[in-house]
Amino acid sequence: MVGISLKKVDCAIVQANYLKDQFQPFVPEHKMAVLYQAMDIEQYAKSDDSQIEEGKILVMGHMTKAKGYTDILKIIPQICQEFPWATFCFAGNIRKGERGVFYNQFTGEKITYEDPFEAEAKILNSEYKKNYVNLGIISGEDKMKHLQSTDVFLTASYSEGFSRSLLEAMSMGKPVVFTPVGAHKEVFKDKVHGFSFVPGELEQLKKALQEALRYNEKRRAIGEENRAYVVSNFSIEKIAKDFKIIISNTLTA
Repeated sequence: MVGISLKKVDCAIVQANYLKDQFQPFVPEHKMAVLYQAMDIEQYAKSDDSQIEEGKILVMGHMTKAKGYTDILKIIPQICQEFPWATFCFAGNIRKGERGVFYNQFTGEKITYEDPFEAEAKILNSEYKKNYVNLGIISGEDKMKHLQSTDVFLTASYSEGFSRSLLEAMSMGKPVVFTPVGAHKEVFKDKVHGFSFVPGELEQLKKALQEALRYNEKRRAIGEENRAYVVSNFSIEKIAKDFKIIISNTLTA
């Protein structure tokens, strides 16, 4: 039934180019359009530099292996040996087991499960427990406060569509460390919008964070670039204009 319905559509809108092949052969590519998600750039405005806590690394999302949580915990000791003032702040809930994500979207390899509760217990029983903060689930003003004060935004996910939290952080002028999965690899560039690494590659993750933390001026410059990039490409006005063009082209086809 889904296939029959899809064959009747005049235009299928997807959130990123990489999603187009999921609808073939039911919808030909010339009947597909890409419409990225929109950001309220006034609500998620650039933070005042005076609010930023140097070395604060914010991670938002489920605290699971598939989201890279256990990978990040493994490299905290190595990062904090060089940057003892770094603080890893995790916003989300710890989940035992994985729900729907079993493969590395970048490499195609199966993810080897790791218990996040055991990983957290290990860091809390180490000398680096002061560098680890479990914020729990945050929202509203609390979420905005942490986004404003963070120095670097980090996502180590093995699989994504288009991370909303990553876009929020970029809109607020934050440099990012990210995995090139999902839409990320088609809209964000390494060394321009932040520092990318292959999910599961701990040495690459460590080096990306080291590069992000070493130079204040570089972090600020990337943050400025990210804010401008989001305003130009993902504002509500820009996405609304793109949507109107899609509708117009579909009606006149």
